[in-house]
Order: sequence, then structure tokens, then C-alpha cells
Amino acid sequence: MLYLCYRRVTTESLVSGDAGLTCWRYFAETVALLTFLGRHVGSEDTNYIPSLCSEHRRRITARVFNIDKVLVSFTGRPPLLSRRFFSSPLPLDLTDLDLESDQATIRHAVQELDSNGFRHVGDLKGSSMVRARSQIAYIKDELLEIALANSVKVTFESLTEIKARAERTYESFPANLIHRPDELDDPDCDVQKVYSRILIRLEHMQNLFFVERLLLRLGHIDENRLLPISFEMVTLTLLFWTHQDRFSGMRRDFEWLLMAFAAPGGGILCLELLRPTFRGTHPDCPKLSRSAIIQKLSLLIGFLDWVRPPAPNADLCADCKAVIQGVLDHNLNAPIAGGGALDTLDWDIPTHS
Repeated sequence: MLYLCYRRVTTESLVSGDAGLTCWRYFAETVALLTFLGRHVGSEDTNYIPSLCSEHRRRITARVFNIDKVLVSFTGRPPLLSRRFFSSPLPLDLTDLDLESDQATIRHAVQELDSNGFRHVGDLKGSSMVRARSQIAYIKDELLEIALANSVKVTFESLTEIKARAERTYESFPANLIHRPDELDDPDCDVQKVYSRILIRLEHMQNLFFVERLLLRLGHIDENRLLPISFEMVTLTLLFWTHQDRFSGMRRDFEWLLMAFAAPGGGILCLELLRPTFRGTHPDCPKLSRSAIIQKLSLLIGFLDWVRPPAPNADLCADCKAVIQGVLDHNLNAPIAGGGALDTLDWDIPTHS
């Protein structure tokens, strides 16, 4: 029943968009059922022997927690689940075939897991994806709490620690979860797995993006970090546009990917065009230059223009396209000199009712 409620949420998001009231109400019912069943409560047991049933319970619980962070990041509404009241253990990096085997095979599979719960041999599995996204979501929950709560006191040191932990978390993932820039050069690559790796990378970069925005709110300006992060978020999202024939099975996610990752990053790139902070190529990112920014934003306009009503989030995409189009027109027709691009930024996750 919980899985059906979860699927109803994901299906509704494709119909009315992630910011829609119906989608939010369906998700609230899913969280209510999850907490009623007590799935949010649990503890790690060193003697735990996984089974098909127990691991599937862990997977669906983790998926619900993950989608909560996705929706909150998109809408800016308060989360319905918090890590402070969520102690369910994450699913292990095991396949259904492992779990359907005898006890000896299951124990052997568990022994192959590292201290982080991942198996470094074999290919990318669905359980790997859920576990990785959950670990990223736990960090995102901390950042969203800082951003949205009224009374949370945060320091430069605490944000720096979260940032370092986010980097360590991503670096601890096995190689089959790490996106490689040359993956799509292989015409025979598994596009579904490439998509999964890009999504994991995007969610990790989104965490770093949030950290940098929160640091800005404290008055710490590090344009050398925020610009490359934004540039990579836009570049990764545009892969779905430039290779849309290969990602045809994922087109239902394009609108969400655009607004969740490319739009925030594109906003920072627009500010850089209006108020340049460096000349030539970026000191920390050789691929980042004024020319590259214009090229990426031009492609992004084409991607945004592809989203037309009645597609979900079409109105948001149209608004975003108009802003970027205006910035490019203004910059190319009448270049201006400027100071820092990030002086006036604040944490401005949009709220859509």
C-alpha cells in the first residue's frame, strides 16, 4: 500500500508538476501512512540478516524520504519528514537475486559490502541508487533546515563542515555510481545507468550549491566556488537535451530536471554575465569562460522552449526562459562593466502554491 501511494505521488508530479497542490497532498498522505506504519523508526543491528521483504521495506522508506527532499528543494515548502525523527536504516547494496538465494549466499553478499554499505564489484543496481541518493538526501535535509527554519543558528564553521562531509560522502561512492564525462562517447553505453549516475552527481552538486548560497547569506563570498558549481549543474542538465534521442525513455523527467538543477545554476550564470567577476577563463575551471556561459545559456533557452503547455512546470520554464533571454539580449547588445556578480544574492528558493 505504501509503495502504491509513493507511485501515485511520482505519477501525479508528471501530470500536474511538483509544485501542484494535488501532488503535495498525495505526498502528505504517503508520509502519513509511512509514519502510521512506523517505517520511519528503526535501528542498525550488527546481527541483521537481510531478506527480500526487509530490504524492500527499507527501499520504499528511503524513497519516500528522498522524494521529500526533492519536493522541498523544488518548492521551498517545509519538509514533511526530518532526519531528526527518521531512523530507518538504509537499504544495503544487494540485488533481488542475492536476497532470493539461500542464507549462505546472502551472507557472502553482505561480506562483500564496504563499511559504507556499498559493493564495489559488479554493476550499478537499483539498491545502490536508493542508498546513494538517501545519503545525499540526509545532507540536503540539514541544509534545508538551516535555510527554511526561523531559529536555527548557523556558523561559517558548521557550513564548512557540512560541505566537507558532502564531498566525502560522494567520494566514498563506488566507481559504478560516479559519472564520467566520456560515458556518452560510447554508443553502446547503458543510458539508464548513465542517467542514474548523472542524477546522483546533480543532487550532490545541488547540495554544494545550497551550501554556497547559505555561506553568502552569512556574508562569505566565494565566487570561485559557486560559479563552477552552477556551470556544472547547467552542463550536466543540458546532456539530456543534446542527447535527447538517447534519453528518450527519461523525457518525462526533463521538466523537473530543468527547474530543479538548470534554472538555479542558470540564474548564477546570468548574474555573471551582467556583473563579470573574472576575465578570460575561470581560475578554478578552465572550461568556464564568458563564451562558454553564453553557449550554455543559449542551449538552455532551447531546452526551456521545448517544454510547452500542458506539460507540468511549463509556466515555470517559460518564465525562466524569458529571464535568460532578456539577460542574453542585454549582454550581447549592450555589454556592461560590473563588479561582483553575487553581492546582492540571498537564499531565494521559490515557493509555488
